[in-house]
Amino acid sequence: DGDDAPQIGEVGAGIQIPPNSGRILVRWGLKEKIEKVACRPLNARVWRYDNVAPLANWPFPSEQAMGVPYWHIHRADHHKILLDEAVAPTLSYPARNPGPPHCEAASIRTEDGRSYSGDVLVGADGVRSDVKVAVTQDKENAKPSGDQAYRFLIPVEEVKKYPELAFTLDRAMNHHVGPNAHIVHYPISDYKYVNVVTCSLGEGRTDESWNQQGGRDELLKQFEGWSPEIIKLMSMSDKYLKWQLIKRGELRTWVRGKTTLLGDACHAMVPYLAQGAAQALWGLPINAALQAYEKVRKRRTTAIVNGADGARATFHMHDGQLKKDRDDAFKRQWGKSSSVFSPHWTYDAEYEMIKYLNQLGPRGRAAAPESASTSAPATQARL
Repeated sequence: DGDDAPQIGEVGAGIQIPPNSGRILVRWGLKEKIEKVACRPLNARVWRYDNVAPLANWPFPSEQAMGVPYWHIHRADHHKILLDEAVAPTLSYPARNPGPPHCEAASIRTEDGRSYSGDVLVGADGVRSDVKVAVTQDKENAKPSGDQAYRFLIPVEEVKKYPELAFTLDRAMNHHVGPNAHIVHYPISDYKYVNVVTCSLGEGRTDESWNQQGGRDELLKQFEGWSPEIIKLMSMSDKYLKWQLIKRGELRTWVRGKTTLLGDACHAMVPYLAQGAAQALWGLPINAALQAYEKVRKRRTTAIVNGADGARATFHMHDGQLKKDRDDAFKRQWGKSSSVFSPHWTYDAEYEMIKYLNQLGPRGRAAAPESASTSAPATQARL
C-alpha cells in the first residue's frame, strides 16, 4: 500500500476518548498530558440535516460521576502521548511491511531483514492484518461497510468570521443526521480547530488509508439538500482526507500460541459509537493470559461492532414516520443525561479483567496488580 509509512505521523484529525478508555489512560498517569491538548465537551446534541434547531441536548455526565473526563483530542496528539510513554527509542516506529509471523515463538521478520521476538506478539496491523491470517489461518479480509468518511479541520478563527456558525464553537459533540449520512463536529487542540467528520454512502472499496485526498465538490455532492450552515461549514477546509469504512465479522479466535490480535485486526467496525478499546494483561503464564484477554474482550467488542451498526441505522433514516418517531424520541430525552451512550462509558476494562482473573482462583488472583481495585467502581456498581 502506497500509504504505508515507516514511522507514526499526523494522520486523521479528531478522535474521542470516552470514559471507558479514558479511565485506563488516567491510571497510566497520562491525564495531565491529555489535558494540555484536549477539549472537554459539556453536552451532546443531535440535529436534523435540513436545519440547525437541535432535536436533543444531553449533558455529559460529570467527571465526578464517571471518575474521569470525556475528551476530544487530535489523533496525532493522542498517538504522540501514547508513543512517548510506551516505546523505547530503538523501537519507536512500526516495522514496514512485516512478513508472516511465527505465532508459537512470538517472532517476526520485517521486509528489510530485521527480526524481532518477545514474550508476546500483538498484531495491531489493521484491516488487512498479516498477523490475523497467521492466527486464524483464514485469509478472508474485512468487508466494506457501504459507507465512506471524510475528515477535515477548520481553524476556529476562520469559523468566528461567520456568526451563523457560532453553534460549532460550543463545548459540545454535535451529530447532524440525515438520509444515508450524518456529520459529527466538535472543537479539538485546545479549541484551536473545529474537527468535522462526515459519513455517507461509499464506493465499496476496502482501502485502509487515512491519507487519500478527497475533494470539496465530491463531498458537497453527497450532502445536497442539507442546511446552508452545514454546507458552509463543509466548504471551509482546504484539505479533505477520505477513507472507506471497513468492518469485520467476529473471528473464531484472537489467539494462537504466543500471538494475539488488537484493534482493526480483529474487530474492525464503523465508528458510529465513538468507541475505542483498552486492554490490560498481567502476570499469568502467557498462554493463559492471552486466553483471558480473548475471553474478556471478544464478547465486548462484538457487542460494540453490532451496536455501531445499529447507530448507523438510527442516524441515516430517510424522511417518513420512522424518522418522525426517532426525532420525537430524541426530543423526549432533552436535557437528560447522555443515557444513550453512558452504558459504554461506565465499562471498566481493567475491573472486568480482574473479576475474570479472580474467578480463575488463586493463580488468577496472584496475577492481578496490587494497585488495581478488585471492587467495582461506583458507576459500575449501579448498573
